[in-house]
Amino acid sequence: MSTFPSAEQQDILNHQRGNLLIEAAAGSGKTTILAHLAAQYAGIGEQVLVLTFSQSGKAAFEERLKAISGSGNIAASTFGEYCLAASRRHLPDDKYLANLEWVLENIIPSLISTLNRSLADLGHEQLATDEEGARDLIDTIQRIKNGRLQHWLAEVSDPEEIEDAIERPYSVWLAFFEYEKLRNSYAFQHNGRKHLGFRLLEDVCHDLLDAADNNLLDSEGGFQQAYVFIDEFHDTTPLQLDWIKAWSRRNKRVVVVGDRDQELYFWRGANAQTVFQKFRERFAPVTILPLSSSYRFGPLLAQRCQALRGKGLAPLSGQGGPTRIIASRAELASLLRTAALPLAHTAILARDRSQTIASQLALAENDIPFYTLDKWPCWRNREGRLIQMLAQLIDPSWRLYSLRQIEQEPRKREFEARRCAALAQSLLSLPGWSLTEERKNGCLAEAISPANLKMLFSLLIQEAPPAHEPMRSQGLRLYQALQCLLDSPAQQPLANTLTSFAQACKLEAMLQSFTPRGEAANSRWHSWQALLAYIRAKNFSASGWLQHCNKLDQMHHKTTSKNIEQALAVGSVFHAKGKEWEHVILTGLAEQDFPLRQAPLQEERQRAYVAATRARSLLTLHCDAAKNPSRFFKQLNGE
Repeated sequence: MSTFPSAEQQDILNHQRGNLLIEAAAGSGKTTILAHLAAQYAGIGEQVLVLTFSQSGKAAFEERLKAISGSGNIAASTFGEYCLAASRRHLPDDKYLANLEWVLENIIPSLISTLNRSLADLGHEQLATDEEGARDLIDTIQRIKNGRLQHWLAEVSDPEEIEDAIERPYSVWLAFFEYEKLRNSYAFQHNGRKHLGFRLLEDVCHDLLDAADNNLLDSEGGFQQAYVFIDEFHDTTPLQLDWIKAWSRRNKRVVVVGDRDQELYFWRGANAQTVFQKFRERFAPVTILPLSSSYRFGPLLAQRCQALRGKGLAPLSGQGGPTRIIASRAELASLLRTAALPLAHTAILARDRSQTIASQLALAENDIPFYTLDKWPCWRNREGRLIQMLAQLIDPSWRLYSLRQIEQEPRKREFEARRCAALAQSLLSLPGWSLTEERKNGCLAEAISPANLKMLFSLLIQEAPPAHEPMRSQGLRLYQALQCLLDSPAQQPLANTLTSFAQACKLEAMLQSFTPRGEAANSRWHSWQALLAYIRAKNFSASGWLQHCNKLDQMHHKTTSKNIEQALAVGSVFHAKGKEWEHVILTGLAEQDFPLRQAPLQEERQRAYVAATRARSLLTLHCDAAKNPSRFFKQLNGE
């Protein structure tokens, strides 16, 4: 960073009156300026609270603060930590603090079952009964609360209007209210202690605000510190903003810093445009000051990124070292073979995880070590596991270890059982099964070998499908597709069998129903298609693909366990947020891919802006030669 403070930073340090909104560009040192401002107030004896949205954000602030001064009079906390501590001090109830798995096991199955019986009589679309559907239901319930949609839609009676607002069937809206009733009335014992109601960590902020609105706090709540700072303010939800306002009764000043162009938590209910506007209205008087100079990258990248930024912001200035921008239309594998990559300082980024699959497989083919930002490599993510499971059913003779090894070595026997159970879980997660949670757990316990897997699913598809539509139709299609797959010759091309299976059970619709957070509705289907295209191109049989996955696992384990500092990163824009590399390769910049066709253009611009601004020294733009470059490719290339 250049000489501190700059003119913009000095204006922030000199601010004296009212609340402060800092509009900070990527790489502009917003965490650093917060640390200096906190130290300045603490130095005159004031108490300061700094709230962040993640442990990594909290650690980054504490690191900056340590470099400036001590931490006396300054407390740093994540939103979750602070709200949890406040709930224990101020909420008068005895609700059980549950984790997600407890809710999925004890609450959601009976809620779905009870509500589906009512929905069948009313003619509404029923709730999905599988695990992915249950998780999606919880995510949607949290999004409704985070966006305060239950208040905004209180007077709306048209089911279609409600479906448009929550982007889910009307049955999910009904489930929201049933879930909230259970949260307040479910009576049970846990570890010998009686509880009435429960809450997830994600519910704590909602419950604090609800108690304050209804005068139910057992003591006066509110921030005890005179100065409250909030980092990454663009990730704030309407719920959190309302809570901050309710808790800010005695403060001298609230300081927030954020970048509207880095908002990626649309799925969580975050809405930077609305939240920034509401902050100006509800916390008036508010001074707005910019941090428009980025010390991460140079002027060329700043100039090219300007077209991706929102309206009403100060022009972006690049004050870092020179950042080169090059464009490539070569095949990705060829680009990776010829590029002189400083691996530990390089990231390959794509719009979403489905678009990272080509990169991962090209890296593996060229024996280039890598790790994925979103935890699992493509052959081990949900679609990859499902394909391995189907391949194992086609050829149950393939084993990770020989029968002799399994009989004589308990560790290998245990590992094989865990592998088979994980594969079974991937198939049982699809909608269409008529299994209780107890029955499902029993199936997973039986899935201890490839032979057991085939026998287990051969028996399961003989059972009756779910009784109610549309699950009954889904179940029948799934059972028929699996029967055809089980009858398939083991040595025929795997891609052909998988294509037939997907068509028979309408897999595309299934996968689109349960989309990962922050990704396009067809992301999972595109992941399936990308893996299938690779399997087809290499003409793998079922056993050939399983053997290849085992080879990839060994390579990946060696990379991530011992030499991760020598590997490059691969991931989606969503998982790259808050990180930076010397060299970023931005892939998938083709028409209809990035920006994604039919996706809101402003959201796509924000993704492109976040991706491009991760680069310090070099940004490589990549579009496959067989496709047309997108507007983002052309804009960032200066065309």
